[in-house]
Amino acid sequence: MVTILGSLILMSSIITLYGDVTNTKCQIRITLINVGFVLSICPSLLKLITNFPESNKFSKWVEKNKYIFTIIVIVVAGSLNGILATSSYDLQEFTSTDGKNSLKCVMKAPFGKFVYYIMLFYEVFIILISLFLIFIEWNISVTSLDIKYLATAISMDILSIILLNIIKNLNFKDYIIYNILIAISILIFSVFNHLFTFLIRTLSYLFMGESEFDIIQSW
Repeated sequence: MVTILGSLILMSSIITLYGDVTNTKCQIRITLINVGFVLSICPSLLKLITNFPESNKFSKWVEKNKYIFTIIVIVVAGSLNGILATSSYDLQEFTSTDGKNSLKCVMKAPFGKFVYYIMLFYEVFIILISLFLIFIEWNISVTSLDIKYLATAISMDILSIILLNIIKNLNFKDYIIYNILIAISILIFSVFNHLFTFLIRTLSYLFMGESEFDIIQSW
């Protein structure tokens, strides 16, 4: 439920691409993208931590306090977005090939850039921790299928984050293409994350024998 909510929040950021570009829309878009990302990946991170093959205090604490852990991860993301909201975006004008003028959100304030990169580092850190745990747990037979699908989903997450940041820093001559590419990079994350985490993973269970399903359903 948390993962689906995160994907919906992330996709809702596409709505801010419509209509006039304002600083408020810029702030709302980045908040929805970051909070949506953290919500969608947090449950998988939590499960990877609790599934760690070697017993340790941190894994045990997370398993007993999964809601507290989730809240902490979300609060950190929300706090960074709240701090970022104190810096205004510059609305950069560019003329498209059809002669129409449009604006795009550009953060030029040094403090705003600093907070943005901290927030980006936080998201990358979550992904790196997830990848590390996937590597450690890759050969655990009970969860091998789930791990492989999760690895694919996170790979698509990495691709979408890279695409989003590349698009935001390129100089486009057509604002329609610019907005379409932003929307595509967001959809790549939301759709593929849901596809590999739920749909394909669930369908694969239908082709398993009863004994195999009994083994993996505990995860």
